[in-house]
Amino acid sequence: MDGPGNRAAWRVALMACLLCGTVAGQQRARCSLSDPAPFEGQPVLYEVLIRRVSGEVELKEDPEVEGLTFERLRAGVRSQGTIIVNGRVSRHADWAATWRVVGERRGSYTIPMPRLTADDDVVPGHPVTLKIRPAAQQEDVRVEFQASATDVVLGQAVELTADVFLKHLPPPSQSRDPLTFHDQFPRQMSPPELSLPWLPAPPFGTSGFDANAWMKSVMSEGRGLRLPRVNRLRFTGQVSDVQLPAADGEQAAYRRYRFSVNLRADQLGTFELGSAAVEGSIAFKTPRGFVKESRFVRSKPVTVTISEPPATGRPAGFTGAVGRFALTAQPPTPTSVVVGAPVYFTVVVSGNGFLDGVEMDLATQLKDGWQVDPPTITDSLPPGAERPRGFPDRPGKWRQFEYKLRPSREDISAVPPVSFAYFDVEAGDYRTLETPPFPLEVRPVGARTGSGVLDATGGAPTTGELVRAGLSANEDDLNKLGNQQTSPWGFLIIGGCLLPLWFLTGAWIRRRQELAADPALGRRRAAPGRAARRLKEAMALQGPDSLTAAVAALCGFVGDLEDRPEEAVTSGDLRRLAAASGLPEDDLQGLEELLEAGEAASFGAGALDEVSRARLFAAAEAFLGAASSTSASKVVGLSVLLLACCAVSAPGQDTGLFQQAQAAFSEGRFEDAARAYEAMLSDDYANGHVLYNMGNAWVRAGSLGRAVGAYRRALWYLPGDANVARNLGEALKQKRQDLSADEEPVVEKIFFWRTRTTFFAQALTAVVLGALACVCSLVRRLRRSVGAVPRVASWVGLGVALLFATSAWMTWEEQSSGDHGAVIQDDTRLLQWPATDAETSYEQPLHDGDEFVVVQRRDGWLKVRAADRYEGWIPGDRAVTW
Repeated sequence: MDGPGNRAAWRVALMACLLCGTVAGQQRARCSLSDPAPFEGQPVLYEVLIRRVSGEVELKEDPEVEGLTFERLRAGVRSQGTIIVNGRVSRHADWAATWRVVGERRGSYTIPMPRLTADDDVVPGHPVTLKIRPAAQQEDVRVEFQASATDVVLGQAVELTADVFLKHLPPPSQSRDPLTFHDQFPRQMSPPELSLPWLPAPPFGTSGFDANAWMKSVMSEGRGLRLPRVNRLRFTGQVSDVQLPAADGEQAAYRRYRFSVNLRADQLGTFELGSAAVEGSIAFKTPRGFVKESRFVRSKPVTVTISEPPATGRPAGFTGAVGRFALTAQPPTPTSVVVGAPVYFTVVVSGNGFLDGVEMDLATQLKDGWQVDPPTITDSLPPGAERPRGFPDRPGKWRQFEYKLRPSREDISAVPPVSFAYFDVEAGDYRTLETPPFPLEVRPVGARTGSGVLDATGGAPTTGELVRAGLSANEDDLNKLGNQQTSPWGFLIIGGCLLPLWFLTGAWIRRRQELAADPALGRRRAAPGRAARRLKEAMALQGPDSLTAAVAALCGFVGDLEDRPEEAVTSGDLRRLAAASGLPEDDLQGLEELLEAGEAASFGAGALDEVSRARLFAAAEAFLGAASSTSASKVVGLSVLLLACCAVSAPGQDTGLFQQAQAAFSEGRFEDAARAYEAMLSDDYANGHVLYNMGNAWVRAGSLGRAVGAYRRALWYLPGDANVARNLGEALKQKRQDLSADEEPVVEKIFFWRTRTTFFAQALTAVVLGALACVCSLVRRLRRSVGAVPRVASWVGLGVALLFATSAWMTWEEQSSGDHGAVIQDDTRLLQWPATDAETSYEQPLHDGDEFVVVQRRDGWLKVRAADRYEGWIPGDRAVTW
């Protein structure tokens, strides 16, 4: 029956079946193999997948099958998703587990479903069958794996080599290359995959092995083999064509791909190195042409045993070097020093063997009488690497140790022999190498050298000791400790006042010339003074005559200003000028009353009492003051005031602290002396002789960078001083490398006097020449008959003054910028960004005494430029700036 009720029932049943099927599908596992029929020893992947799991899946145990080995690679949620039905959101996930399966014996194996649960319910699945096939008898692909030595000592070099032989393609192939058809086969035949026992990490020697660097060294730009988990890249290693015997006894041509790695045996024990294997497709010739065939070929494994070097006959100085080496040393520099001065000594170990981590304990070998700083170690470059500028040009493999030694006794006469012990793997015994002794002259503190040494003290006995051979002595004259710090503000104010003074003086000269040429101007200029005198005389009179004389004085004032006869001036002219001068209303009223009283007095009347008379005369004086010119300048007085403000008293020098520093220097406490000299300096006090002594102390303390900085600053205040220049040159000779600029800047050639004169001399010269130029210009204005000499002199003086002003500004900018510096610690790397783990921007490190220019400062880091071409970041605590 097909009624409405039956149709509804069918719909319900169908939906229930679909729902049950969905639930059952979500909780059932699907098992699969990447290759159900591999060869013996060929790994395959076994995967168990559960789709749309709503609960938590738990793997109870891994599968176990006798004859097979299982290695779990991963297990967990593979992907997640969301389903929305009728507004209801449900989330689900796909769960998967993958194992790497290897069967070493041929046969058929059944892999059961591993025990899995989802929300405590067992997840059903199905077993899979794995058929292991015997290795095919073929000669197209061969693999060999071997070690240079299988019984080695700790530290010995072991070379592991894997050779892959692919048989040449026979005709009709146009190329004999066995990889010709790869990447161009119609079905995109991928090159075979090579599995190496040292990838991604070897069983031993991991400390010196970088998988990425090794793969980069064997990478190919064209055809090649694949490596596991490396996509779209090919690797060939060392390629060559060889002849190998075939099964029929004949020689067959093969292309050999050699992959090798040199490892240092850094762990004790016996290590099983698995087989090297090749898996993939190759081109195989058939009567129908070339076809694709699968191959899996592997080599035999290799076992390496690593043991301790023998204890019998082991030298006390043995540090783990294993191989065969040679030892060389360079003569120390300098060969004549005072007690505590640094001596640089370089030792080189070269030969065959691993030198990474090998050290030389020179402090133990030299024993008492020497202070040995940690060495700077430089290793030879890898094969094919480009040698940076300044890097030692030495062939082969080597490790260089650069030491800074300081003799602490006067009886030392040589750098004693230095020994290096190693285990000779070829002879199976220990060997000890020694350098020859190197003569060294060590003088006591305060000893003097022969002639030719400058002495800044003039033979004074207090601190006349030389810093070391060839260096000039300290300065101990207290009269030379005056403040040499100079501020540019005084010169700027003086230079700024010269221009308005020149303008005002020129205007005064021009006015005097105009007055001499025009009598009216002279009359107008003298008008206020003459009117004030006449008004004063009128005030001395009594009665009506006083008022008449006062009005006459005012009329004469107006006549002088307007160049008219006094008789032609009326009271109306006075009222007009008073109104135009802005006279206050009370004074206008008083002036009006004065004019009326004066008019009445002319007719014999108008007598006033003393109070009214004084009030009217005060109004008259106010009128004269308002109508008079107020352009008189006080610039000269202002200039004097500004110059007086510039005369700031300089702080006095601390002679007590200076004498303490001198005493510390004499006692051999050179760093304390340098710190004391430095404490004397401040923003308000500087002295070239103090800086010079501080440089000497830092040289004796072994800090070349600080010494160079002190000498450079001393030359600012003592330019051309022979002692400072000599000691600076000797300090620069002790640097380990020369990072000076290639060429002197053009601007320094133009302003050639900058390094020979102080800032004070340059600024004073600019001011004096500017003043002379102004004087010559004013003389030309005052005396036009003197010819063109003053004009030429004024322009020349102005030009030279501008040159010296520019030079002084450049000198002040250089001395106040703080952008100069020097490294105070050896082996300071230039980094690409301000971080300790940053990559280096220049392979050769900077050393103590290397100078630079500061480009940028950031959070305790300095971005510097050395020799105008090497730029990078260094920590601020490894340098000193000035």
